Amino acid sequence: MDAPRRQAWVAGFRPFGLSPALAWLLLLSALLLALTIGSLVTGGWRPDLAILLGPSPSPAATAVPGEDEGTGILAVTVARPLLLQATCPAGSDPDAPGPAAQARPPAPTNISTDRAMAFDRRSGRIVLLETQDRVMGATAPAHTWTFDVCTNTWERKNPRSEPPAGRAWLAYDADSDRTVALIETGTATERRFETWSYDLVADRWSRGSDTPLMPVPEDPRSPDWYLAYGLLYHDPSGLVVFHDGGHMWAYDLESDTWTAVRRQPDPTLPAEAGLPAGVYLVGYDADRDRFVAYASRRLEDGSGMPETWTFDPGSGTWRFEAGVDTPSIACGWGFAPECGAVFDARIGLTVFLAKGGFAADGYEVGLGAWRILHRGGGLANSDDACDNDTPVYDSVNGRIVCRAGRSGVAVLDTGDGSAIRPWWLLEPLPAASPAP
Repeated sequence: MDAPRRQAWVAGFRPFGLSPALAWLLLLSALLLALTIGSLVTGGWRPDLAILLGPSPSPAATAVPGEDEGTGILAVTVARPLLLQATCPAGSDPDAPGPAAQARPPAPTNISTDRAMAFDRRSGRIVLLETQDRVMGATAPAHTWTFDVCTNTWERKNPRSEPPAGRAWLAYDADSDRTVALIETGTATERRFETWSYDLVADRWSRGSDTPLMPVPEDPRSPDWYLAYGLLYHDPSGLVVFHDGGHMWAYDLESDTWTAVRRQPDPTLPAEAGLPAGVYLVGYDADRDRFVAYASRRLEDGSGMPETWTFDPGSGTWRFEAGVDTPSIACGWGFAPECGAVFDARIGLTVFLAKGGFAADGYEVGLGAWRILHRGGGLANSDDACDNDTPVYDSVNGRIVCRAGRSGVAVLDTGDGSAIRPWWLLEPLPAASPAP
């Protein structure tokens, strides 16, 4: 088309009596709107929508990163403001035991793990998942219970579907007001974890994307052997962190995605010695934004050397706390499923509990020092001792709560950190628990 004809065509393009410039602007706007709608439908305009609309990723297709890989997701993700925390209603007495004859989760059996708990701060209730160990032959699905820390009463929930059998870990995601659960559904030699989330208000469990496959630990006779599991909520990022000893993963509930967390060894140590090893347990200091690990590194003579490590989520670096007098927490080499770690915000310490609650030791990151909080039982019957590897911090009443061995609930009130109230029961136990 020659120039005079092109100019005449442009001049004559006046739909609805509009000027050429305005008409072209409207045409381009319509084209952009069409492209945007098409991209949203196909999931290609925003990556997060593509993830939500697409199928759950297969764990077998996810590669396990090396120690120098992963991302600094814990440092760059910012959580939303916290929702208001529950308070006990006027007239309630959190120290008064609950009804002795109330329905409660059954006492543990030889195939029941019955340990997974998390504290839902919005409702002021503990969420407990009554699970059974699939490796031991269990097939029944998990059962969901809640425990009101103001009235010390149990309630059996009735969601439409519940997680399958398998050892479980729970963590309350305050950023999303949901409880996240990891369910180990694999075998002793092939780990596989399902991700679930629980909405207490709606009484609904939802299945999420499976976690990546975890490698089986090296030969237990090796000094570098590890065994450490932990599911923790990271306050600044609003992400749930899963730690299996060899790797760390961050879970974003909103996008239903798992991301490898960078783990750098202590730069002051040789590379092969810059990460915690052996059997260890990890807690999180919410005041100072540090993960705290109690490790028991196996020596060549078979003995264990207790060590203290901290992890900085900002730099993704582990640090060996040299010179710290680390106590020997009586958990043994199989202590990962027998002990628990919880941050006590009232005294600002990461508290590590030995099986049975007979020992409680707290680590203060700011001082780089351990403090013995409790030694001895405190309960008349040893069967009532804390038999739970996921103790929770009751932020409504400022105390540590765990399951007692005969399916009761025990509490350790640390007070101001100097006057410790020994373990005591929040509910008297009848001779036989009624069926739920």
